[in-house]
Amino acid sequence: MRISTSRRPHGPQVPPHHENEIAQSEAATGCHFVNYWIHNGFVQVDEEKMSKSLGNFFTVREVLSQFLPEVVRFFILSSHYRSPLNYTEANLHKARGALDRLYTALRGVSPADEPDAQAVADFRARMDDDFNTPEAIAQLFELARELNRAKSEDPDRAAVLAATLHRLGGVIGLLQADPEDYLRGAGAGGSELDGVQIEALITRRRQARAEKNWAESDRIRAMSSRPRASCSRTGPKAPAGAGPEGADHVFQPPPVILSPAPV
Repeated sequence: MRISTSRRPHGPQVPPHHENEIAQSEAATGCHFVNYWIHNGFVQVDEEKMSKSLGNFFTVREVLSQFLPEVVRFFILSSHYRSPLNYTEANLHKARGALDRLYTALRGVSPADEPDAQAVADFRARMDDDFNTPEAIAQLFELARELNRAKSEDPDRAAVLAATLHRLGGVIGLLQADPEDYLRGAGAGGSELDGVQIEALITRRRQARAEKNWAESDRIRAMSSRPRASCSRTGPKAPAGAGPEGADHVFQPPPVILSPAPV
């Protein structure tokens, strides 16, 4: 470990492999990477340590063949960064369903020009509490519930709530797609498989991987996957965010890129 002159602080020191990841990512994308890198807990699979020797690892490419990057981001942020991250396909499906509900709340509402000031202050307080993203996401659902009620009772309030939900979701890189586009391309209505069928496929694939039957595992994954809408990150070149800790050669969550939405 050495002292770094990088403009991206990691406390007083930056491990060289982090700087290497920054260099590789910026060279590959042409985009500014992150301003802040926060280590999350180690990645586990079904409550077990992820490792090649156990055969229980997933590559990023494999994960993104089934789930939108925004769903993966939501899944990561749903746990506090200090806690272990328990990766399962069931948990990713739950994350997708939760994100669908937030986008459904935004559907059909034209946001107001300004968000609710008190909600913005509450969100800031939650994020200032040791980057407490689970509590921040809980507030997004509180806003979504209020928004769903206000749609029929108070359209003006609904517009303010929609602006607030969109703005605060943007702070952690969520809810920036058009709701109709998201729900058509990635939402709950786009799959030909119902929840029971999906859970059955997850169980069968887990068994195939345990038996090291990789061909069957890939076949089942292909059955459960469907076309996904592409996502791209947009906005100013100086976002702030946090990144992961874990084995770089296997599944490593992408860095959390915070959007430029002011809070």
